[in-house]
Amino acid sequence: MQRVQTDYQPVSKLILAYPERFYNGYDELVPFYDELISLVPEDILIWAVTNNDQSSDKLQDQFSHKQINTLGIRIGISLFFTSVIPLKRINKV
Repeated sequence: MQRVQTDYQPVSKLILAYPERFYNGYDELVPFYDELISLVPEDILIWAVTNNDQSSDKLQDQFSHKQINTLGIRIGISLFFTSVIPLKRINKV
């Protein structure tokens, strides 16, 4: 029996868009994201994309025991994911 070889590696970083104050109806997902962040192992670096300083400060305070960095942007989150995230993929090609 042959085993399937995957190209997966252990996760070391996580990028997520924190939905607080995005003014698009996703604000109600904040408790879910807080719970998700709390479940991420402490050895994984979390990059949280926010659109305001208050959310960045809240995340830094609430999860001070985690490796969490925030990236503040002032554009809509859909624009971020269609413009910025694909660049990461292009660099790997």
